[in-house]
Amino acid sequence: MKFRFMLSFFLLIIFCQLSFADVSRDLIRPRVKWIRRMDNLKKIPDLYLKQAVMITEEDMVVGQEPIKNYVATHQNLFTSFSSTKSIKIFQHSEHKVLDLGYIVIENEKRNPLDSMLYVIAWRNVGGDWLRELDMIFPADHVRPMDDEFASLRSKWVQYANSGDPQTMASTLFRNDAVYVNNAEISRGQEDITKRFEFMKNSAFHIDLKSEYIMRVDDVRAIDIGNWITADFVGYYLIFWNKDSDGEWKISLYFNF
Repeated sequence: MKFRFMLSFFLLIIFCQLSFADVSRDLIRPRVKWIRRMDNLKKIPDLYLKQAVMITEEDMVVGQEPIKNYVATHQNLFTSFSSTKSIKIFQHSEHKVLDLGYIVIENEKRNPLDSMLYVIAWRNVGGDWLRELDMIFPADHVRPMDDEFASLRSKWVQYANSGDPQTMASTLFRNDAVYVNNAEISRGQEDITKRFEFMKNSAFHIDLKSEYIMRVDDVRAIDIGNWITADFVGYYLIFWNKDSDGEWKISLYFNF
């Protein structure tokens, strides 16, 4: 069983290394397209999946129309975006990609002023790259961080492999947490517990291997890595938020 875990894991790494350049080039056009449409609100929904999620410094927005409305109320910011630079690609398949990079902000004279961190979960649908998850944060405080979440991920794995999604959700997830998988969204601990019912299968076994962690600010962090089962390997993204009592909790769990 362990051999199958590791074989799947290493095959995924080799595949990603071979295809990174091609996918990176493929994503240039949809990123440019996104920037150019920021002043055309009617076309913004076409860039997102129906149940897409946008997370910013101040809000979490779900759905094409709410995302369009959010952009409309912050249009001065979004229309100041001039270009993007991808720095890391996590490729699940030729149709599913996590894309990490920076957005350059320019003034009216097209002089660079600032930058924003972006994390995008892309899904290729009928030849078009659409956004399933869109995270945008000021880059000022973004930095790599030591893994402060190892024990919490171990608890996640322990609850999953013991068939106890209810304790997982109530212990590790915020009350208003969101789970996104396959363009389906579950909100709150109760709904997330229902989505994880498959963990009650006695044959189910999973592990999480963190690959990249960055602190967004003092109370938020993004944790990206692999989920691994006997037959499959995929990517997860956990958005950690520190509560008022100082404990890290999951605000969003995304995987494909």
